[in-house]
Amino acid sequence: MEEGCPRGGGKGVTSTLRTIVVLALAAGLWEVACVELGVRQYVLPKPSVIAGALWEYRSSLGTDSAFSVAEASCGFLIACSLSFVIAVLLVYVPSFRASALSAAVALKSVPIVILAPIFLVWFGYGLVGKLLLAAIVTFFPLLIALLQGMSATTKAERDLFRIYGASRWQTITRLMTPRSVPFLMAGLRVTAPTAVLGSLIAETAGARRGLGITMMIASANFNTSLLFAAAFLSASIGLLAFALVAAAERLATKYMEQ
Repeated sequence: MEEGCPRGGGKGVTSTLRTIVVLALAAGLWEVACVELGVRQYVLPKPSVIAGALWEYRSSLGTDSAFSVAEASCGFLIACSLSFVIAVLLVYVPSFRASALSAAVALKSVPIVILAPIFLVWFGYGLVGKLLLAAIVTFFPLLIALLQGMSATTKAERDLFRIYGASRWQTITRLMTPRSVPFLMAGLRVTAPTAVLGSLIAETAGARRGLGITMMIASANFNTSLLFAAAFLSASIGLLAFALVAAAERLATKYMEQ
């Protein structure tokens, strides 16, 4: 028997190393291209200049990142909770499904860049508007994923649970929720990075802290290095959110297989 790292873990390490190598090569080509082509810094700063901005503004960027992560995380949790409750209601009361989905589609069809200033008027510069916008961006995909997963349980299965004396809550937690996990994880992979985008757009409409408002101010002041540094952190947060969902999916899969 071969000893060492599990095959899955080895593949994960190899994939991570491959990604790091590709990003390092891309950064090197970017640096060389900027130098050789004489690209001006205010048009496209070199990676070394962006790294310098990350270090120079590390304190403020760290605080801004924390604000954006908190907003995106809370909005994401609100969307998860609300979509779960509504999905359960629509499964048990299917007559309201068409009207509820129509309202959700209508809300999803409104661009967030239009909702952001409206929410600014309604809720001011506080956290409430930012959280609601992040939740709205992620709500619809999660609702569809949960509804598909819970609808995968047939009426016969729910009737069987009821015959054996299971309460409605037990039916939800022991039948409908486990059945919807694969669908939910697919929705989470899409919506987790989107929640970050929603919080950033909300910040550009009016905020005191956050990466979104930092990028807007940096752009207005032609501080391109700070703009790219904040954008780099935003992308990193989105990738981290995706990686966390992928890790949660692996854990959920192992748990369900036991």
